[in-house]
Amino acid sequence: LPGTLLSGVAGVVFEDTNNNGKKDKGEPTIPDTYVSVDGSRVTANDKGRYFSRGINSFREISVVVDSSAFSDPTLQARYPRTSVVVPGNHYAVYN
Repeated sequence: LPGTLLSGVAGVVFEDTNNNGKKDKGEPTIPDTYVSVDGSRVTANDKGRYFSRGINSFREISVVVDSSAFSDPTLQARYPRTSVVVPGNHYAVYN
């Protein structure tokens, strides 16, 4: 739409080995994980990074991590579902 500001969501799926809620040096990433961003499924790359572009700005966006595909079945997403509001022409980074 003309005049519509589009944004995106990006993040890294990783194993939080020290349980501090953030990605620290040396913590392993979890590649090939499915992440739903605003209802669209994206797949984390070989470095655990995912990107979703072309999202309408200034509204609540749902981000859901599908831990059922983790290679280690004992791992669970700490925050399997969250919401973000992305300003116009920006990326929200969710790790």
